[in-house]
Amino acid sequence: MDGASTFGENERNQLFAKASVSYILSEEDFWENTFGDVFNVFKLRSSWGQAGNLTALSAFQRFTLLSPGAINGSPSLIQNRQQGDLNIAPERQEEFEFGFDAGFLNNRLLSLPITNKM
Repeated sequence: MDGASTFGENERNQLFAKASVSYILSEEDFWENTFGDVFNVFKLRSSWGQAGNLTALSAFQRFTLLSPGAINGSPSLIQNRQQGDLNIAPERQEEFEFGFDAGFLNNRLLSLPITNKM
């Protein structure tokens, strides 16, 4: 969980969930008799997660700012053209990754994992 005071009161704390799973096929009995001579290690993996950007805003961007000015010669505060948003929330993205890891030649040569981010 991350928190930032730059966001609206109900959006200050954000939970970015993540989960992953992997399965090592090369530890199964059938692997030794079929692919064990070629692949010493073979692991399938997959993950899902959420990510966000909590620092994209300045400290007071959620408020409507006032600038000093004068009305009829008297000091005053004038509202800026840019209006604040009290309900502003961080961006949120989801990622899904999958891939495999494989070891060849008694693990002297390892494959690079293949991943896909959505």
